[in-house]
Amino acid sequence: MSGFERGILYIATGPSYVAEAIGAARSVRDVWPGIPLALITDVSPPPGCFDHVEIVAAARSSRDKPFLIGRSPFEQTIFLDADTYCCAPFPELFDQLDRFELLAALEDGRFSVKVDPVTGEERFVRVPGIPESFPELNTGVMAFRRTPATTALFERWVAEYDEVLSGPLSDYHDQPSFRAAIYRSAVQFGVLPSEYNFRLGCPGSARTRIKVIHGRWTYAAIAPTRAATMQALDRTFNDSIGPRAFVPLLGIVHGHGPLAHSPANPDRLVTLAALPEPAPQPLPETVAVAPRPAPVRELARRAIGGLRRAAGAILGFAASAKASRQTVP
Repeated sequence: MSGFERGILYIATGPSYVAEAIGAARSVRDVWPGIPLALITDVSPPPGCFDHVEIVAAARSSRDKPFLIGRSPFEQTIFLDADTYCCAPFPELFDQLDRFELLAALEDGRFSVKVDPVTGEERFVRVPGIPESFPELNTGVMAFRRTPATTALFERWVAEYDEVLSGPLSDYHDQPSFRAAIYRSAVQFGVLPSEYNFRLGCPGSARTRIKVIHGRWTYAAIAPTRAATMQALDRTFNDSIGPRAFVPLLGIVHGHGPLAHSPANPDRLVTLAALPEPAPQPLPETVAVAPRPAPVRELARRAIGGLRRAAGAILGFAASAKASRQTVP
């Protein structure tokens, strides 16, 4: 394929999100300079960053994503949220689209949550009629090809989104409605591993090189700019490609040995102290201690010795009886 048949799409409405999308696109340009980039927006971006820009009327809400994603100019699209950072190219997603119609990673938080305005309780956003065992997918990184099934999916996504908003526990996240739409669709979809959508908002794990970091760093500042912050996180997360887990406020915990990286200082290794061995506790005096049973080998040795002594006694008795018979006249 060539030209605009494959590319990366951003949807960003409002000046602040457009500025964030420009930073995300620059991270792609740094590591994957040949891939076409497109932006659907309601604000004109500075020239030179995107190969294709479409200006549209938008609601400036999370509804913009399901409503506008079907307008992608590409036949095969990788969609990235504006708060993503590209650590390495990932053209293999296009190869995977030869088998599947849509790709997305699991939501690391399991489900979107909503605070009940009456009780103040935080609840999972559940959709009636969908088993809890069917996972929620994170829509911040997706790949799809244009087919009748994906077109119908995006149309259903908008309808499900509007229906969720009219429910008793209205939700402005786009993922619960996407979960409902894809559950009820005919789309052939595949699940991406976390390395292609590595979240910052909750604990996660990786095994190979992390290629897309997704989220905003809301913890203690580790660099003066977002770009420098994401570069530091890239170095921290990808210092090792062994099994590792990310725990916010702690860092990366590596699976091969008790080591961790601190995101505040990605060049410093932190050794996690081993837990001390518990001191032996004496038994209370009132507890009667049963005698320790003899080991199996000791029991066997005693049995064999007893058999030998018994055999010796029998042989001795037989010899004595024979001698007595010989002395009888």
